[in-house]
Amino acid sequence: MVIHNTSKFTIQFGDANSKISEEALFLKQIHSSDGVVVTSKAHAEKLKKNTIEGDFLITNQKNIPIGVKTADCLPIVLYDPVQIVVAVIHAGWRGSMQKILPKTITTMQKEFGTEPKLLNVFFGPSIQSCCYEVGKELLDVGKQFPFFHKVVHKRRGKTFFDLPGFNENVFFSSQAKLSSIIPCRRICTACDSSYFSYRRDALESGRQQTVVFLKDFF
Repeated sequence: MVIHNTSKFTIQFGDANSKISEEALFLKQIHSSDGVVVTSKAHAEKLKKNTIEGDFLITNQKNIPIGVKTADCLPIVLYDPVQIVVAVIHAGWRGSMQKILPKTITTMQKEFGTEPKLLNVFFGPSIQSCCYEVGKELLDVGKQFPFFHKVVHKRRGKTFFDLPGFNENVFFSSQAKLSSIIPCRRICTACDSSYFSYRRDALESGRQQTVVFLKDFF
C-alpha cells in the first residue's frame, strides 16, 4: 500500500515531485518525542543508511527533503522564516502528550535561535474528533494537561479526542501566536476516503507522506 501511495503521488504531481518524495529522509517512527537535526547532505545520507528511530526532523540545509508518514496521526510542519529552518513532525496521541511539538520548537531554539512567536505552523490532514474514539489509557495520560477538558467530547456514551486541538493548545502554551497555525481545513482522514486511515482500513491502509524542504533559489 505504501508503494501504491508513492505511485499515486507520481501520477498526480509528476516525476519531479516524485523524485523529491523518493529522496526524502524518513525516520523509523515510534510514537515518541525524539527526533534528529539534519546538519548536511552527508549526514542525511548516513541517516538513510541506518535505522534511526524518532518522530521529528529539523534542518536548515537547502535541498534536503525531510518527511513523515501518517495514516490518522497529525503531520505538522514548522517554518522559521527568519532563521530559515524547517521541521516536520509525526504527532500521534502518545507523541503529542510527550510534548513532541514544544520539544521540536525548543530544539529549533537551541540549535538555530528560532523565536516561537515567529513560526509558521501547518497542520495536515489527520483523524478528527468526529471519528477519534478513545479509551482509558489516553484519558488517564491526558489528565495532566489543564486544557484537556477542551479536547475531549462525550457523545452517545463514547469519548472522542481532538488531536489537532490538543496540539493547538500545546502550541499556544509555548509562547506562540494563534495566527501562526494554518490548519488543513480540518480534514478527517477517517471520514474522507481520498486519504489513508488506519482507523478505517486497519492493515489495508497506506500512508500519507508529508515532505518539506528548503529550496535554494540562487
